[in-house]
Amino acid sequence: MTIRTSLLIFTSVLALLVMGLSLDRALHVAARMQAANAAREAAAISSRAFDATVTLAVERGAVNGALATGKPASDAQRSLVANKRREAEAALEDVVRWVASYSSVGPAREAFQSARAAAENRRRQADAALTSGEAGAELRQAWIPAMTGYIMAAEKLRAAVEAEIPLQVDGRIRLLINAQNALWTMAEFAGRERAMLAAAINAGKPMPAATVEAASAARGQMEGAFARVN
Repeated sequence: MTIRTSLLIFTSVLALLVMGLSLDRALHVAARMQAANAAREAAAISSRAFDATVTLAVERGAVNGALATGKPASDAQRSLVANKRREAEAALEDVVRWVASYSSVGPAREAFQSARAAAENRRRQADAALTSGEAGAELRQAWIPAMTGYIMAAEKLRAAVEAEIPLQVDGRIRLLINAQNALWTMAEFAGRERAMLAAAINAGKPMPAATVEAASAARGQMEGAFARVN
């Protein structure tokens, strides 16, 4: 084999290696771009669900406080509840529409729809009680669990979407997602404490020991989440 032939072979092999490396790099870049796009879409869904759950928590607390008074709610109170409910449901409609393409979130979506139906039933009862001022003990006891179940079902739907984010996604995006999860925990448990305190204050009676314990536990969860992002 001549030197010229050897050089040609060497050059050809080198060119093939460069092409292979370039192709591998291109595929790697394409995979990262695809992961980033998937993360961006999931983040948009997650953010919308986050807004909805926070708004639902405001409705939960406002209604719980009003039910405890034993009087008809004021026009301002009913307007607040209606507006927050409308905002939350608009956001959740967006989430349900967007997750339709995620086949793996089916169980979470079904659980969400079931919790939504239960919440709607309690909302109808609460609306009647806010108008009449007559809230039975059963409704007062069931309101927070029903709305909390609805909020948690929406949160699980959000978590199911986040689980679809590819592993190749930039670590900084993961950090932001973890921070958002901690913020959600803070908002949710602060909302639970607020709802319990509102009912106790409006009722004008001492809080039962179980309610004090539940409010303290909610504050502990909130402070723990705060420590993760502080």
